[in-house]
Amino acid sequence: TNYGRIDGIWWDGTHRSEADWQGQRLYEMIKAHQPHAVVNDRARYGDFFTPERQIPALPVGVPCECCDSTTVKAWGYQPGSPLRSVPRLLHDFLSVASLGANYLLNVGPLPDGTIATGQQDRLRALGKWLETNGEAVYGSEGCVFAEPLPDVKATRRGNSLYLHLLQWP
Repeated sequence: TNYGRIDGIWWDGTHRSEADWQGQRLYEMIKAHQPHAVVNDRARYGDFFTPERQIPALPVGVPCECCDSTTVKAWGYQPGSPLRSVPRLLHDFLSVASLGANYLLNVGPLPDGTIATGQQDRLRALGKWLETNGEAVYGSEGCVFAEPLPDVKATRRGNSLYLHLLQWP
């Protein structure tokens, strides 16, 4: 209560039940003190979903933040952990964007706080893609097809429709 305005509460951990977290009671207490704060669903009660390492089949516009990592096995630094490929990260990023959701991409810093070279490379590659194609994502809305097309995702902005081909035809 002594922090001033708090805009967001993001709990971590998905291994407990609503009863363990007392999620509804916690949510109601937060809203009583911080009515503008958005709260994730990790206490099993909240304003938006936060699935880890998966992209759920949700309707466009359902408040969601899909969480993944540049590494296959770990969230924190783990020497030698295999890295996800840039095409895989881009595929997931565009799949999330096509739902109108947020993509939270984790990196595990080294003990000195720096980001490992392989993870930097992936972030730079995604940034380079966004430099060229960012208008198809920034400020866009999700857009899904009536009949799912697994290798085609779409976003829209105003009167523009952007098709993202995830596999070369």
